[in-house]
Amino acid sequence: MAPEKDCCDFCGRKLTPQDFEKGRALLLLRKAWCRTCAERMVERQKDKRRSKPSSGAHRSRSTPRGKTILLSPDESGLRFGDHACTFHTSEVERRQQLARFLAEGLRNHEKVVYALDQDSPERVLGYLAKEGLPAERFLRSGQLEVHSTQDVYAPDGAFDPSQMIARIKILCDQAAKEGYSGLRGTGEMSWALRGWPGSDRLLEYELRLNAAISPGRCIALCQYETPRFSPALLHQIRAAHMKVLARDGGDSPER
Repeated sequence: MAPEKDCCDFCGRKLTPQDFEKGRALLLLRKAWCRTCAERMVERQKDKRRSKPSSGAHRSRSTPRGKTILLSPDESGLRFGDHACTFHTSEVERRQQLARFLAEGLRNHEKVVYALDQDSPERVLGYLAKEGLPAERFLRSGQLEVHSTQDVYAPDGAFDPSQMIARIKILCDQAAKEGYSGLRGTGEMSWALRGWPGSDRLLEYELRLNAAISPGRCIALCQYETPRFSPALLHQIRAAHMKVLARDGGDSPER
């Protein structure tokens, strides 16, 4: 169901129900945003994040103003407080992008949570086997958890961005209580195509998550299988993330 808004609350541009349905507009914090205003807001968030001095052992590449940082899966450069995404077209690409990300978290004594939308947990354990890590041992200790996307994103059968962000904060608190250095989470975002109520608020969630994890206790990586999503939505999804994990930049949609 499209939001009952007929214009952008910021620039006054006229909006139609089709604009919301096709991803050309969104409803965020009870305000209607056209695509242009939403992207400008994202760029302002990026500029604020870049102005803060970096810290910690993780390294990131510098990037021109207004550009998303591209990072190689072989040296992710992700640090606590980062909200990144990854794009892939095949299972081979997914494995290349995720194996090092997961292994890095386990080796850094972080709590690692994987939200699986397709196949079985054995696939994720196979990623770690390729990195020479005893996945079963991490599962038994509780450092690694693999859940279905419904259990993570829509445990009540519907997706709500506010509730999801609240769950992430609870997981961060729990990871600290258990003695881990932080939380590292990744989810297969194909769940958004399952038709669950609230799925149309995906972009709202991605935008809000930037600010929600900024204090720096969490690394979040959202996985997108590009053939399953529209180019228009992928463009906005990319803009909503400060960093893109991609091999030589080739796996991510064009800006």
